[in-house]
Formats: sequence, structure tokens, C-alpha cells
Amino acid sequence: MKKSVKKLLVIGMSVMMFTIPAYASTNIGVANDKAIVTTTGNYGVGFEEPGVGGKGRSVNKPTEVWDISNKGYDFGGEAGNATLYTNYKFKGKTSYTITVNNKHNKTLTVKCIGAKGSVKVKGGESASFKVTVKDKETKFYISFLAPSHFDGTVK
Repeated sequence: MKKSVKKLLVIGMSVMMFTIPAYASTNIGVANDKAIVTTTGNYGVGFEEPGVGGKGRSVNKPTEVWDISNKGYDFGGEAGNATLYTNYKFKGKTSYTITVNNKHNKTLTVKCIGAKGSVKVKGGESASFKVTVKDKETKFYISFLAPSHFDGTVK
């Protein structure tokens, strides 16, 4: 019995010595007073289009609405070949200011769905643009076309 335990320990130690550690970036954010932890580097955005469901790889279906009149919204993310979407639809104002910082070297296309507004942000640059909607109950969300690496705010 003791020999079996020693053998297992030796094998286990050998395997651990030859294992190469892999690290993932971890981000912690807050949305609606709930802690959100991601390991992809994305926060406030996901691969699933809000209200559509079943289309992306997001764990939570982003069908909730963020009332901008209560608090602004921060987002950021990166994707090689998939479109990213904000995790929430926005409402609460008739005029919004969206700021995007493009950290990629290629141009980023940002589109508002449900409202008129889009912008192309050159690589390494930032842009702010206004979106005006009919009333405070009108909902819209934002898409970020790949390739992308960005962050920003909605106010």
C-alpha cells in the first residue's frame, strides 16, 4: 500500500514538473450592482445579439435593458472574427454620447441597432458621436465589427 502511494506521488510530481502553466486575463466589472468576472478580456459586450438569443457563445442571454438616465455604461472587448454586441439595450434618454477608443491597428466599425448612428474609428484613435432617439423608452444596442479591440462608454 505504501509503495502504491509513493508511486502515485512520484508520478504526480513528475507530471506537475512538466506542465506548462497557461494564464488567462481576468476582468472584474459591475453591472446592475452584480459582479461580473470574465476571462476573455471582454466586459459589457458579448458574442450574442441582445434579444435574439441562441446566436452566440455568451453564457447569459442579454435581453435586459440598461437605463442610462440612472448610470452610464462602460464596455470593452476584443474579437478576431466575430461581431461583438453590448450586453444590454439602452433607454432612458433622447440623446446619448457614445465614446469608443480603438486599440486595434485596423479601423473599427461601430453601429447602433434600433437607432440611427454609426462611426468608423481608425486604428489607435478615439471617437465620440451622438445618437438621438424618438423618446426615452426607445431601446437600442451597439455592435462592434471584427477585428476589434476597444473600450468606451455610453452616457
